[in-house]
Amino acid sequence: MRSQRIIFFLVISAVMFGFYSYISNRLFDGAGLAPALLTGAKTLMAFLFLVQWFLPAVLWNRTQSLPAALKSFLYWTAYLSMGYFSFLLFLLVVRDLAWLGLAGAYALKWISSDGRDLLYSGPAALALAGTALVFFIFGLFGALLTPPVKKVNIPIPDLPEGLNGFKIVQLTDLHVGPSIQSGFLEKVVRRANGLEPDLTVVTGDLIDGTVEQLKEEVKPLGELSAKLGKYYVTGNHEYYWGAEDWIAKVRELGLTPLLNSHETVQRDGAVLTVAGLLDLTAAHFDPKTPADPKAAFQGAPEKSFRLLLAHQPKSAFGAEGLFDLQISGHTHGGQFLPWTLIVGLFQPLSRGLYRVKDAWVYVSQGTGFWGPPFRLGASSEITLLTLQKAS
Repeated sequence: MRSQRIIFFLVISAVMFGFYSYISNRLFDGAGLAPALLTGAKTLMAFLFLVQWFLPAVLWNRTQSLPAALKSFLYWTAYLSMGYFSFLLFLLVVRDLAWLGLAGAYALKWISSDGRDLLYSGPAALALAGTALVFFIFGLFGALLTPPVKKVNIPIPDLPEGLNGFKIVQLTDLHVGPSIQSGFLEKVVRRANGLEPDLTVVTGDLIDGTVEQLKEEVKPLGELSAKLGKYYVTGNHEYYWGAEDWIAKVRELGLTPLLNSHETVQRDGAVLTVAGLLDLTAAHFDPKTPADPKAAFQGAPEKSFRLLLAHQPKSAFGAEGLFDLQISGHTHGGQFLPWTLIVGLFQPLSRGLYRVKDAWVYVSQGTGFWGPPFRLGASSEITLLTLQKAS
């Protein structure tokens, strides 16, 4: 496992180095900087690369030994920088593709009086850097403000009358940790409770830290309310920070963990089975505990409406025929540009409502955020799903 993590870190580091080398070269090429200034600018880019990539890696391994204030400062410095340069990377790629298209198709170039291509001039580089800053500001506010409520109606032709209008509030991918703490969670819980749901579900990636580190930060979760039950399933991040401890902590906070298991609830004589899967990564940490959809529904009433909670949307493809509605998270919808544009390449079910054979799958874009504190092109959400009888 340790060797796999080292290989993964080296591969990702190489990819990140390629991204930042591209930014450094393409931003300054043709800008007309004096040699000394050009060297200084590229040296600064190299320093920022180290801050953005290696600093979080150090923090992941030394969180216990650093003072809280210093740790928070370093996290924010690293992740704010990472977000800014993600926006800059996106804008540079768009510019270069536009230049290739225009130059290739029309042999067009915008040449200045001194013979330089205006798209690669100093003012153009400054305009790109400024636009990235605008994205930075909007994305930061998008992440830090209390998530809005997203209302989603699920049409079910044969829905029992007693479940018509049944309300489910979903919270997912909160990632309580260095960036998201109790104040943010308190606002989320207050807004979720105001929706007066029949069920409240938390579909994984609740935290980024150990129980000892975050026990005070997750306390507001204990104030969640629902008429018929509050349920929780693990995400992949729980397994990075001690899943067994977190399962016990969540139970202590009043939520029922569903670990390849189910419970039934009733409303007006109609029965709903709510089942939960272990995350797909669980088997990597303990081969004896893989996600098992059949075990999750074993013994469930056949005529009940079947709701499946699974952190990763891909779980739906191993549970076909077992559920009527699956609720997932994990993808963040890409979270911010440019990743919002390519998340679908890696996640066939990346955001919103999908039909998978005869069942529905809803994928939330997430209630919190992970890593860089930005939301741009994929807003966070507190999801209110309402079952509706369709004609």
